[in-house]
Amino acid sequence: MVNPIIPRRLFEVNPDFLLTSFSDEILIIDNFYKNYDDILFFLSGATVDIFNDPGPSDEERSRNFADYYQCRPSFFYKDRFVPNIKAIKRLIKNYYDLAEEPIFCSDRTGPYEFNFFKFINVPSQNIQGTPHLDFQMGAMIYNAIVYLDQVSNGGTAIYTNADKVGKLLEDAFQNQHLMAGTDVSSLDMKLIQSKPNRLAVFKGNRYHNGYIQQHKAYQQDWRIVQVMFFR
Repeated sequence: MVNPIIPRRLFEVNPDFLLTSFSDEILIIDNFYKNYDDILFFLSGATVDIFNDPGPSDEERSRNFADYYQCRPSFFYKDRFVPNIKAIKRLIKNYYDLAEEPIFCSDRTGPYEFNFFKFINVPSQNIQGTPHLDFQMGAMIYNAIVYLDQVSNGGTAIYTNADKVGKLLEDAFQNQHLMAGTDVSSLDMKLIQSKPNRLAVFKGNRYHNGYIQQHKAYQQDWRIVQVMFFR
């Protein structure tokens, strides 16, 4: 089915978005996009490609498309979205008390990058995405995530015991292609609860990962989030 859109209008920021909280340097904004239902319709019909395709020689090592699907498409070029991105820049500047607006940055084609995830084989509930930090060129990153699927089971985990996370990751990164995630049951975390059309902003220098409370919730349905980075 052909679905014609004007991207800058589809992803227009809602002038009536709702500040839900700003606590522990985590900013939560609800009702963020004006045309959420149309965005969900567009994303639900999208064809999405594999994230980090290992290539034919390493297919036996990757669990992506074996135990789970993870795709990370970027649909549009960034210059179409200057007004929309500026709204997030202003929020970050104001709430994090910056001298000037941060710079948008992406290692792909633009700001409208999405993470699509679902399980094929459901693992132990302790298995979650591998905790990580986000930096660019040595600069601290502000992560901006918009939760878009309607299942909204989980959200984003922020881990408080960085020393224990570091030890856990030594083994996890050596075997990251062999598993669907990492056992995080020994870690202390704060959960940013997902909600349809919710924007969450936090500093990338805190260990974090996508978190699912009930893995079976994403065996039939996709976890869909938009991911953006500012520095």
